Amino acid sequence: ETDSVLKGVVRVERLEDATEHIPAVLERVKKEYLVQAYRVSSWKDPTDFLERLARRMGKMLKGGEPDTNIVARMVLQDWQRGKLPFFVQPPNHTDSDGIGSIEEIDDEDEEPGNLDQPAENVDEELEEIA
Repeated sequence: ETDSVLKGVVRVERLEDATEHIPAVLERVKKEYLVQAYRVSSWKDPTDFLERLARRMGKMLKGGEPDTNIVARMVLQDWQRGKLPFFVQPPNHTDSDGIGSIEEIDDEDEEPGNLDQPAENVDEELEEIA
């Protein structure tokens, strides 16, 4: 069910307990992005994250308990709407995937030209093309 929630198939409003899906979000999003988005600097576990966020946002139940379900819904909505940056490397991705750098692609026989000065033998090169 968590995958369908994170993909946006299931609407967050219809979830009975949104807190059960937060561990998956915390695993997928880098901590620095969560800190930037919610200004919660540190947490021990997903429940601690939700409690700190609820206190920070003023989402409290009667008796001063943090409303973690409401805050979890907010986090899931941010996830579904793309407010939390997330990406994965393509499958079988390595740092040296066979694509050369610009230096490797340049012809080693030719010296780099100076674009500020006119090229020598331009007339000869134009005659060869024509």
